[in-house]
Amino acid sequence: MQSVLTLKISIFKNYDVTKENTYSLSIGDGTGIDTKFGKSITVFFPHRLMEQLKIYSKSQRAELRRTKDLLGQNSDYIFLTSRGNPYYTTKEDYWKLEGNKSRSGDAVSKFIRRNVEKSTGLRLTFHCTRATFAMNCVDSQIALVAEGKITLNEARNFVRERLGHTSSETTDRYLNIRKYMAHSKKIRSNYESTLLDIL
Repeated sequence: MQSVLTLKISIFKNYDVTKENTYSLSIGDGTGIDTKFGKSITVFFPHRLMEQLKIYSKSQRAELRRTKDLLGQNSDYIFLTSRGNPYYTTKEDYWKLEGNKSRSGDAVSKFIRRNVEKSTGLRLTFHCTRATFAMNCVDSQIALVAEGKITLNEARNFVRERLGHTSSETTDRYLNIRKYMAHSKKIRSNYESTLLDIL
C-alpha cells in the first residue's frame, strides 16, 4: 500500500515500454516512492496498467483533487483523496504537511472494510493483493520448474526479487503455502467425512 499510494506522476516522464512490454521502476529511499524500511526495489508494471495510470492522472477527477492538494505545486501524487490529501504520505513529504499529519492509507483500509468486506463477507486487506500476486508468481515459476525450464532455486530467487524479500525464508513460506493448503484441505475433508459418519 505504501508504495502504490506514493506513486508520483513523474514516473511517466521516463516511461518507456521494454521488449517484454513492461515498465521497470526503481522505488525506495531517494526515489520519492516509499517502500517498507526504505528498501530499494525494482518493480515491473504491465504496459496496459501504466497506460491506465497515465489516463487517470490526467483525468478531470484527478485534476480536481490536485487543485485541493495540501502539498501544493511540489506534490505530484497520482492518488489523492477527494479533499486533495495524499492517501499515504511519503517520508519526504511528511514534514511539508501542516501539523505534520501523517497519512498511512487508513482511508483505503476503511473503504475495504465498509464496502468490499461487507459485500463479500470475507475479511480482506490491501495486503491480500500482494499475497495474490505472490501466489500467482509462485504458480507461474513452479510450472516452469515442472517443465524443466528453470531450477527451483531460480524460481525461488525470481519470486524473492519480485516481492523485495531480503530473506529467502520469507519467500519459502509462499513457495510452501500450496502444499500447506492442500494438506489443510485434506484434513478438513477427513474431519467433515468423520462428522457425516457420526451423524
